[in-house]
Amino acid sequence: MISRLRKRLLCTLTAILTLFFWLILLLVNIQNYRFNLNQGYNILRQFDSPRKMTDTLNRGEEKKKEKEFDETEQFHVYTIFYENGTVYLDERMEFEVDNQEEVLNIAEKILKTEKDRGRYHSFLYLAKSFSEKTILYFMNFSSALERVRNMILFSLLLGILGSFLLFWFSYFLTKWMIHPVEEAFTRQKQFISDASHELKTPLTVIGANAELLKDEIGPNKWLSYIQSETKRMSKLVNDLLSLTRLEDSSRHPVYSSFSLSRAVTSILLPFESVAFEHDIQLKMDLAEEISFYGNEDQIKQVISILTDNAICHTNSEGTIQVSLKQTSKKILITVANTGEPIPPKMQTKIFDRFYRGDEARFRVGGHYGLGLSIAQAIVTNHNGSIQVHCADGWTTFTLSFPLRSS
Repeated sequence: MISRLRKRLLCTLTAILTLFFWLILLLVNIQNYRFNLNQGYNILRQFDSPRKMTDTLNRGEEKKKEKEFDETEQFHVYTIFYENGTVYLDERMEFEVDNQEEVLNIAEKILKTEKDRGRYHSFLYLAKSFSEKTILYFMNFSSALERVRNMILFSLLLGILGSFLLFWFSYFLTKWMIHPVEEAFTRQKQFISDASHELKTPLTVIGANAELLKDEIGPNKWLSYIQSETKRMSKLVNDLLSLTRLEDSSRHPVYSSFSLSRAVTSILLPFESVAFEHDIQLKMDLAEEISFYGNEDQIKQVISILTDNAICHTNSEGTIQVSLKQTSKKILITVANTGEPIPPKMQTKIFDRFYRGDEARFRVGGHYGLGLSIAQAIVTNHNGSIQVHCADGWTTFTLSFPLRSS
């Protein structure tokens, strides 16, 4: 239980911190891209000022600002005119541009987008209509994009390293957070174990004295009550001890390969007479020669718990069907019985210890609500799962174990 809680908390905490960390990196990269984009637009806007446009149309003044930005920002801004379907360079740039044809081709493609501003591949542009002409300013933005790409690459590496560090941070933080819960749970298990051990001795003495007294005075109604309650209390104490041992991670039961088919059969045969006494038909559909790696006594205990539970809750003249089969990936054991179905809201709770949603249904035959908890603990320790399903008048418990070798 503590181990599952730690894993869930570790996964949740790691996921939240990692998601938050990657979100910060994403926002930083978006802001970095916008900063470089705005910086490029600011350069182009210097050429889009009213004075600059008038100067460009008159073609009379020198390009002081353009030279200034070429030297400081290392961006080369191209000024293109579009008039009467013709695209041509600013005449003052004709001697500065070697690849005029390529520049004009790029300008034509940009003008076809019919947008006032934007990015075309690695070029940033700004277009302005003035009188009957359109002036296009654009520059090669590849150096800024390269910086953006380098920043993204650095962020990816930082994100991977950060995720790894966050995992270990979450691991130690989870260990620290779960420590008080683990201590409380350990003390609780120790208390149950100690109390159960302390109760076993007086219950044994009471039972022995009740037997001796019965031999002395003969059958007695009050004495039979004492014996009946003593047996019930002894079973409760033994179930508590079993559950405590199963949930103790320091205890490692002996696992070995055994014939699951023979083990299930040996448990079900004694129940045939019990089912007959209750006017219940017990059917078995067990595949032969299925081997299993685990603790044989514990697996037998699970089958016994589920079969006994089925007998207690099967209606008169009802049927219990137990099947065992093996697929390509798992071993399946089902114990199904006719009778009153388990309400859906209770199906997820019946494996809780001492859970009793309906006294008339669940407090039968001296049961205290620990049997299914013990069965679930055993199945979980064998890396399996146990589920309950009610449909068409049948209540079916399904055990699923993955195939594994010894």
